Amino acid sequence: MEASNSDDEVTTSDHTSEITTRPNSESTNWEAVRRYQAEIGETTARLEEEVRLKTELQAQLDASERARNALSVQLEESRALLERAESRRHQATPCTNFEQLPTKTQDLILQYLRPSQLLTIRGVSRGWRQAVDDSLGRRHDLHLTGDDVKHANDERVGRLIRRMPSLRRLTTYHYCSPPAPLSVDVVSRLSGHLERVDLFHFDAAPQPLERLCSRCPRLGDVTLPRGSAERCAEALLRRLPSLRRLDVARSDVRGECLSLLPESLEALSVAYCLHLQSACLRQLTRCPRLRRLDVSGVEGLQAADLAAVLAGCPQLERLTARELKPALELCLPPAGLPSLRHLDVTCSDGVTDSTLKRLPDLLPGLHSLSIYACRGVTAVGLDSLPRLRQLRQLDLACLPAVTVEDATLDRLHGPRLRMLDLTGCQSCSADGVTRLVLGCPSLTVLGWGWSDLDRTRSLVDSLVRQLPPDRDVTLEVNGRWMSHPLSSVSTDGAN
Repeated sequence: MEASNSDDEVTTSDHTSEITTRPNSESTNWEAVRRYQAEIGETTARLEEEVRLKTELQAQLDASERARNALSVQLEESRALLERAESRRHQATPCTNFEQLPTKTQDLILQYLRPSQLLTIRGVSRGWRQAVDDSLGRRHDLHLTGDDVKHANDERVGRLIRRMPSLRRLTTYHYCSPPAPLSVDVVSRLSGHLERVDLFHFDAAPQPLERLCSRCPRLGDVTLPRGSAERCAEALLRRLPSLRRLDVARSDVRGECLSLLPESLEALSVAYCLHLQSACLRQLTRCPRLRRLDVSGVEGLQAADLAAVLAGCPQLERLTARELKPALELCLPPAGLPSLRHLDVTCSDGVTDSTLKRLPDLLPGLHSLSIYACRGVTAVGLDSLPRLRQLRQLDLACLPAVTVEDATLDRLHGPRLRMLDLTGCQSCSADGVTRLVLGCPSLTVLGWGWSDLDRTRSLVDSLVRQLPPDRDVTLEVNGRWMSHPLSSVSTDGAN
């Protein structure tokens, strides 16, 4: 009985175990099914994405094919047009007459002629007269060259101006004189479009200037006649309250008129005004927008007056003070001029080694510096120039007290220097100058003196030999530009 019971217990136990494990097997199968279904879903999504990409690619290929066909059609049409134009060109009669040229071509040709020449060729024929008058009528600028000034008179200038109703800017060449001063009334006949006028060679009288200002209220840039009196400047300033630029260089103004300067003034030149009173320059502090100032050759200029002006013009970018007598460092405000970019102190006794040592602190943003013929500068002062980190143009020509040796040039090496004038520097060698050019990768213009032909030839040969093929440097010899870049100049070309 006990054995039988035990068998029954074993059978029951096995049956229970079988019932217990069956649900686990079914759960495992469902998990596999779900995984399989998930894989099928992912595969289906990938296939759909591939079909979509294939469809888009096919659409792009079709669009490209259509575009190619359209371009082919356009190309065939262009070829046909070119063939027809070529056939017409061979059939057409060649243009041998100036009057038959297109208007734009005529304008391009006439732009190379001086105003006096334009007046001359007007008499060739009616067609030429019409072409010249039409070209002058479209011009906005008129510049009287040296030859024009030498032969200028009121009648000739008036003939030009009457044919230029759209004239905006009138300028003249200053370094020669007409037979007699021109009349400002000739310019007063212009329409009110005039914006800039240079009256350097015109007569100096207040009444004609007043009529000009009344006739041309848009004037913003005026150069007064040389020798103008104080009343001329006053008449001008009273009638042009929005003046931006004024040039009274070589006039007889004393300075009282400077109290009438407008706040809009951006540039002023009082260069070589021999009667100008230094204290009157302090009136410039009324012009906070002043960006350019020229006080070259002003007799009796005081350092304190110029320092007050510079301190009151925080936007000043260019200062020209040639033949400056006071020490330049005393003319600059103690806080310096961070905005100043260009400084020209040519032939100034007030520029010394002490000045150059202080420049990097007073003018840290200086881009160009000209110390041409400054007798108080020596090699000691030049050693401070590398501290001007923004310097791009440097004029060291004709420094009588300076021995510019190779060691000085080696200190000028830097990535920003673009223009350097070494005219009159006899102590530097061709190798030293070549090292300088190679050490200044941005240098494009080099000034050089022609006094020693052998040194010049040696320099050209050295530069041609060592400059890379893609590097061009223009050599300015005694103020004359060589016609070819140094990278293509041979030894024979230096002869």
